[in-house]
Order: sequence, then C-alpha cells, then structure tokens
Amino acid sequence: MFNFRLDRNRGGIAESVPMNLDASKALLDQYWFVQDGKPNLDGTGTLSDGSVVRSIIGKTGGLGGNRAVYVNESEAAISQQIPTRPNGGVPTYINQEGGFLHIANGKNIQYRFLNNLGLIDANGEFWYVCRLHTGKRYEAIMSGDRGPELKRLSSGSMQYNPNDYTTGNQTFSYEPNEFETVIFHFIYNKTAGTCNVRVTDSVGDYRDLSTLTIPTNSTLNNFGVGTISHPASHDFFGYLFKFGSVIGSTDRTTILANLKAVYPTIGALPTNSFAKPTMAYNSGTGNFTITPNYQFRGGASSVDTSNTVVRWYMLKNNVSGGDYPNDPLGNISLLATTTGANLSLHISDYSANFTVGGAGVGDEIVGAITVYDNLGAAFPIECATEPIRTS
Repeated sequence: MFNFRLDRNRGGIAESVPMNLDASKALLDQYWFVQDGKPNLDGTGTLSDGSVVRSIIGKTGGLGGNRAVYVNESEAAISQQIPTRPNGGVPTYINQEGGFLHIANGKNIQYRFLNNLGLIDANGEFWYVCRLHTGKRYEAIMSGDRGPELKRLSSGSMQYNPNDYTTGNQTFSYEPNEFETVIFHFIYNKTAGTCNVRVTDSVGDYRDLSTLTIPTNSTLNNFGVGTISHPASHDFFGYLFKFGSVIGSTDRTTILANLKAVYPTIGALPTNSFAKPTMAYNSGTGNFTITPNYQFRGGASSVDTSNTVVRWYMLKNNVSGGDYPNDPLGNISLLATTTGANLSLHISDYSANFTVGGAGVGDEIVGAITVYDNLGAAFPIECATEPIRTS
C-alpha cells in the first residue's frame, strides 16, 4: 500500500490538456489511454481531475467500444462496486502531464478487458507507458489472464511472464529510475520463438534490454493493467497493441513521437517537486524515522515543511476473519498525521495499536509524504516508503 492518496495542487499549476493520439491509429489495432477513462463501469460519464476511473474505452481496430473495467479480487466483479479501502486506495485520474492513472500498491487493483483484445499467436507487439514509484518490489505492474505480467524484482532486475500457461518466469536486467516515465516495448516473433524487450527512458529510445524465449505455441489474448493480487505502486498512461504482424522502425518512431507529444514526462521526471523517501526503524529507541530525499522541480529549491504532510499508515499482520485475513495490504489504517517538520514516529506513543514481533508477526508501518515546495506546488500523489516491521 503506497502512494494511494490524492492531494490537490494548491500551487495553481495549470492542468494539462491531453492531445489526440489518433495520429497513430492507422499503425495500431488497439490503444487505451487514461484520458479515455470513464467514472462508470458501463463506460459512461465524464472523467475529471481526481475522478475514480472505473473503465477505459479502447480505440480503433475491430473491437470498437471494448472496455477495460476495474475489478476487485473476483474476476466476475465487473458489476460490483469498488470496495472500500482505508484512506482511499482506489485508482485515481490525475489531469497533469498528459493525464495519468495512479494505481496503488494495495489489494486487488486491476483493469481487465471485457473482450479479448485479439490474439498474439504469430507476430505482434505492444507498448506499456508507466511510471514506477518508490515502494515495495516483487509486485506486478501489469498482468492479465493469458496476458503478460511484468514485475520489478530486486535492484537491477525485472521479471516477465506471458501467462500463456506454457512459459515460466524470465528475468532480465533493468532498473527503472523511480518517478521517471518510461515505455516498455515488447516485440513477439512466434516463428523464431522470441520476445524482444525494449525500453524508452532518459538514456535513449527503444533500447534493447533482452531477448526472451517463448514457445511457438504461446498465445496471448487478454491483457491487464495492474493485477488482481498486489499491484506495484505506479502511474499508468497508456497501452498500445499491434496484432498479427510487426511494424517497421519508421512507424515505431512515429508512434513514439506521438506519445512524447502527449506525455512530456516520457524519459523525464515529474513536473512537480516530489520525494523518494526511505524509512528506518530503531528497535532500541522505538523510533521510525523517514529520510525524505526531496527532488525539487520547476525552479523550486526547498520544501515548505509547514504545509508538507506526513501520514503514517499501519499494516496489520495476523488479522483473522474479515475480507482480507492475514493480509497486511488488506488491513491498512491511518495511524497518525504530522507535518514535514516531524519525520519521526515513536512506537510508545501508539503502543495500544501495535503487535510487536518477528517476521510474520509484527505489524508494519508505511510513511507517506505529500510534498509542498517553496513555490507552493505539490505533487498530487503521496510519496511513500516501503513498509518497516516493528521487530
């Protein structure tokens, strides 16, 4: 559970107006962008800044009107209401930087396509535009039923699994720069039995990361954003698909240019000041202490500690009963709120709230910062730490 709260910008920075990506329409079979999201599961309503996104309308190709819908832990939950989550945790639209959807590291946040997009059963390729936040690793960025799953593992490595029931996990070397918008690009060549993984980031465009092995009978058909398990804390911008064949380098360059025109942070950091916080627990003193690692943007040079907000969340272990037994990501509560001038929390002040113990027993704490800089601008999503256990 990280970065899951929306805080509006008090600095008066203008909201961006998404451009139209139809310039790439003839080159693709399907594309899904957050600015085409809707507040209702049935694909109706008008999306606005701060809205919960319950469905995303797909464009172009032979499946016009297909929707990606927000589901909870049940794959049949399309008609259900979004479950209540402590302190917000629902996927929220932010009308900045071309428009993006923040997906929290919580419990069961996924968009699943109502109809299979099509089949990559020969050649094909797809692009995933996203931005990873500081937070827990070994969580999925994207995942689908018979659709690819991508995770960030330990430092310097990532894991890909096509979820085709024939291929296992495969790892490759890459460490995303946290808070930088990147594009993961996958090129399937079923004849050769390979999947070429590329990335566009601040280092360069379409950089080759790895060539993975896939069986010749591998089939992909339903792709997902987030996961029905524990999604990684990240921002989602768009998903693009080409089925049945691959396109040439010139057309890929055109698609990339259109994406960069819409999303100015591709290969760059956010426009607002933010934090990349870490936290430590001293069992001797009983103190949790956050190191904020502020990153100043837009000419800012310092943090406004009086307006910067620090929220301390508790993740309960060994909770029996309820909707999420023994799952700390499903049992989250807001423990305390302080200002940016107070970056420590003492366990003795909340002794009635904690279960202290070893692995699998002790409760965990996440510290999350809403950053306001000296120019009055705020990052619209909390910047959170990885959980620390009270042991």
